[in-house]
Amino acid sequence: MWGSPHNSIMKHILKTILYICLNAVSACLPKERAAILLYHDVGGSDLYLTVPSKKFEAQMKYLKEGGYSIMSLSTLVALLREGQSPQPKTVVLTFDDAYTSHLSVVLPILEKYGFQGTFFVATGSMGSTLNNSENKPQTILNADALQKLEASPCADIQPHSLSHREFTTLGREEVRKEIEESRALLEVLLNKKCTFFAYPRGAQDAVSRNVVREAGFVAAVSVMEGMAGLSSDLYVLPRNTIHGHVSHAEFKGKLTHSSGIMSRLRAFV
Repeated sequence: MWGSPHNSIMKHILKTILYICLNAVSACLPKERAAILLYHDVGGSDLYLTVPSKKFEAQMKYLKEGGYSIMSLSTLVALLREGQSPQPKTVVLTFDDAYTSHLSVVLPILEKYGFQGTFFVATGSMGSTLNNSENKPQTILNADALQKLEASPCADIQPHSLSHREFTTLGREEVRKEIEESRALLEVLLNKKCTFFAYPRGAQDAVSRNVVREAGFVAAVSVMEGMAGLSSDLYVLPRNTIHGHVSHAEFKGKLTHSSGIMSRLRAFV
């Protein structure tokens, strides 16, 4: 059966080989783009989207030693708004949902390497739990912990809605409430102005994009794979998801055009 352990291993091997090939092709494609990486939990759970702590640190070490420029999301967006292309090997780090590991595991590693990350939080889950695609609720940072995270120069916290419901299932006024109330809460809690937004589960459409724009945000991120450049829509910036089973070849592909090409290939398979 296709779902057997043997076939799962074969799929992983074939995927790795394909990424190796795509990485070679990507080397010939335009390099003035930025890779925005998307992480969720980092730690010891066996959930698909949880990246083991040692693997996460190894990835950060690879970026550091590989000469990648780790740019904040705000800096990247400012460049694009000014009509400037990112330099080759530019990477932006983002983290969704504000899991407790973001303070206990992720932040110390970012501080160790001098990297900044943008952390998106669904404010209705602060100090509680948030369910995931595997129906296994995970604990979210409370208000005090979010303030500790924001206090670091390596962290920038931004809104991710109130309830984490997919915007494509909501009416315009519900979407507006999700966006504006989550931002208002964070701005009071963190004493800052929030200018970026992450669509819950990446679900967005013309209505939600317009609401985000009308609310005064300067950019928003999606979960569509690809590279960010001058041709990108600032209100649906692509992000490449890093999950717990990403091989080194796939991780390298997430830093190039390979990830977007792979996503398009899956659409035709």
